[in-house]
Amino acid sequence: MKIELAHDFIAKKIYEEASIDDKARARATKMVHERYQHYLSSKNFLLTERELVYINPFIERMDLIEEEQYYIRKSKKAIKKEKLMRRIKDIALVALLSGIVFSSWGYWERQRFFHASKHLASAQDSINVLLRNQKGARSDIPITSSDKNKTHQGGDPLSPLVFFSTIKLEGKVTNEQNEPINEALVQIMGAQVLTKEDGTYEFYLVLPPQNMGKNISLHISKTNYLPTSTPIDTDNPSVQSAFTLVRE
Repeated sequence: MKIELAHDFIAKKIYEEASIDDKARARATKMVHERYQHYLSSKNFLLTERELVYINPFIERMDLIEEEQYYIRKSKKAIKKEKLMRRIKDIALVALLSGIVFSSWGYWERQRFFHASKHLASAQDSINVLLRNQKGARSDIPITSSDKNKTHQGGDPLSPLVFFSTIKLEGKVTNEQNEPINEALVQIMGAQVLTKEDGTYEFYLVLPPQNMGKNISLHISKTNYLPTSTPIDTDNPSVQSAFTLVRE
């Protein structure tokens, strides 16, 4: 009994005289031993990132068996893999949110352009009706010599020839397999619109007087496809077209 007490007393003295660094290394080594024993009973019980940070300064001086060293390396790999997966998920989430925002913006821009074109066409039609009514009313008034001189010098200011006309353009764009092409660019005289998911498009073109009766071209383009175009009959108030784009 006295021998055991003397042994415990000596061990206590040695521990108290050890440096703080040695005590910390001893605690880290003991923690690794205990965690490794739990790992043997449960394969999913790896060291956490916080525990790895704690034992990292003492790894080179820790008295570990080869299996425990492998256990530490495996825990580090698991932490790196978990961080990588979190980063990938964050990037995917940002990309998804960005796609939703840009898709919504593109959709509302197309809708705004479509409604603006319709309102403009409706306003132009109202102006044309008003002009026709005014011209009919003026035809009932006797033409005097002064009116003839005005007409000869400057022409009739209410003549429909000096006003714009509106053409409704609609159609569909497909590929060689007759599949609809989404967001193909449709352009004509500076106006442009993108096709919808079903490949269709619809917008109104306001045509200035100098282009009336002339053939103008409607251009279709899409990345990775060869562009195409077709002439438009400006005397027709509604033009329907179908396009097939060929891959480059």
